Amino acid sequence: MLTRLREIVEKVASAPRLNEALNILVTDICLAMDTEVCSVYLADHDRRCYY
Repeated sequence: MLTRLREIVEKVASAPRLNEALNILVTDICLAMDTEVCSVYLADHDRRCYY
């Protein structure tokens, strides 16, 4: 599993745009964990909210 997580991190880090990085992150984590759903929330600490 650690090898798989490292591969995901490397793919995310090499993505040229944020939306592509997030898509890779969600898709690959779903596959690695064998789940149907995976969500990422972005924190806005200044506004104290999540997106």
